[in-house]
Amino acid sequence: MHVIRVELPKQQNEIEVHVIADVHLSDPNCDIRGVQKRVADIAAKDNAYAILAGDLIDNATRNSIGDIYSTQLSPMEQIQLANKTFAPLKGRILCAVPGNHEERTYRADGIDITWLIANELGAGDRYAPDAALVFVSLGENSRRKSEGRQTTYSIYVNHGNGGGRKIGGKINRLADYAQIVDADVYVCGHTHSPAVFKDCFFRTNASTRSAEPVERLFVNTAAALDYGGGYGVRMGYQPVSKAAPVIYLDGWRKNAGAAM
Repeated sequence: MHVIRVELPKQQNEIEVHVIADVHLSDPNCDIRGVQKRVADIAAKDNAYAILAGDLIDNATRNSIGDIYSTQLSPMEQIQLANKTFAPLKGRILCAVPGNHEERTYRADGIDITWLIANELGAGDRYAPDAALVFVSLGENSRRKSEGRQTTYSIYVNHGNGGGRKIGGKINRLADYAQIVDADVYVCGHTHSPAVFKDCFFRTNASTRSAEPVERLFVNTAAALDYGGGYGVRMGYQPVSKAAPVIYLDGWRKNAGAAM
């Protein structure tokens, strides 16, 4: 499993994590102004960070699902637009993973578009080719402050796949990631349906012969597409909200939450 470690300043006792996925730059229905505003809002806050979770560009190819004739820019121009659009996030990117749209070019020609974008944004070392387990440390834990210990969260990030048309299927697909790895937060996109929920289980400790309840946060982020035509309309998919959840991590005590 690809592990990424990020240590943030102890002075940051709470951070926001914004998951950016399914932007589909160059799609005629991409809400580019909304994307630019969101990026500007993140860059304006000292405690805001971003996860790039795939499908940043539309990247329709001749042999892929999608329409190469309606896309507004060539793949190279889309990469350049992505670099320009997300440039304000340099130094704020916790990790980057590819989506199925970027993978089209990798499968056809072995060129990793997501790595190119992440590297241009100074986050090449925080790129994972499939999925990532990100350890984020921040603040000073109130219980271990005298030791200078930070609070650390584990975040599993995967662009996602499948899920079906119904919201239940999409939520089930997100919940399935908990069967892969034990993490504090699970993040994905792909289904274009924003959702937040928590579950709880008992984590055992063999050394103390005990078990304690642990909460896990699940976040499915939104797409940046208007319902104005194209593949989604042709296939009969319903319109979805563009309200992307924001993850909040507490540096004083272990507490992860999210809101839209």
